[in-house]
Order: sequence, then C-alpha cells, then structure tokens
Amino acid sequence: MDFSVAWDAVQDLAHGFVAMLPRVLVGAAILVIMEYDIGIGMRDDIEQARRIILETLVAAEGVSPDPKADVIVVGIGASSIRLRARWWSESHIADVLIAQDKVLTTVVQRLGTAGIDIPHPTRQILFHDQTEVTDGDRRRPRRRRERRVRPDRVLAGAHCPP
Repeated sequence: MDFSVAWDAVQDLAHGFVAMLPRVLVGAAILVIMEYDIGIGMRDDIEQARRIILETLVAAEGVSPDPKADVIVVGIGASSIRLRARWWSESHIADVLIAQDKVLTTVVQRLGTAGIDIPHPTRQILFHDQTEVTDGDRRRPRRRRERRVRPDRVLAGAHCPP
C-alpha cells in the first residue's frame, strides 16, 4: 500500500508547547500515530507482554490495520522494562481518544490476567545525620549516638527507662 507521511504542528495552549505529530494520508483517510509507554516488571516475560499488547492493538476498535501496529522495548528503568505500543488511528480527536481508552484499558486487564506486573516506581531515601564531626569520613564507621535524657526535661514521678 502506498502512503505518504507529513507532519502537523499542534500547539498546546495550556502548557505552551508545540508538538509535531506525523500524519499519514492513506487513500481518503488521514491517520495519526499514537504511542504509549507501558512498564512491566523486571522479571516478567517481555515476549509474552509484547504478544498480549500487539494482540490487543490488532483487535481494538479505532486502530488502523495498515500501517501495522508494533510494540518495541524502549528502556530499562529502576523498577520496570518500558515497552512502547505504537498504532495508527484516524485523525479526529474523538477517534484517537476512544481508541487510546480501549487499547489501554484492555492492555491493563489482559496483562493483569496473564500475571504480568505493571509496577509503580519505588524510591529508597536515606537520611544522614550530618551533625557529627566524622560525617562523610568513609574510613571511620558511623556510630549510633546514644540518646541522653536531660534531667530538667523529666517530669516528676514519670517512669523513665534506664
């Protein structure tokens, strides 16, 4: 099938940026490419996830059969492997949003049914006490400071552990 690619400039007035979107003229229909990144767990089967997402794209209403949809690995993050689902849809904003809704809803459901995790980002935060003289000295192990109770802060008759 013959098709040509052109670019449309779309300005987002709310955020103040201009995006360049590819559009394809196939016969009398104008198509736009849609893409969405989907993270899967580090131990999940990439090929199984790719197959599920691609099957969903092929079967989804509003996704054009030509040019073909695809799913590619685009990154390995701290908590997930990122797969990019790409598909073509008619250029009317309603068609694009309806297709995106159906694709993403079905992908989440099917990946969950298959036991493929869609992880949330996690962070480990370490707090350091920088009041010690030796803070930052890697040659000396850090000691835990003992907690001292000031006698003037003890309530009369209160039980204080030794």
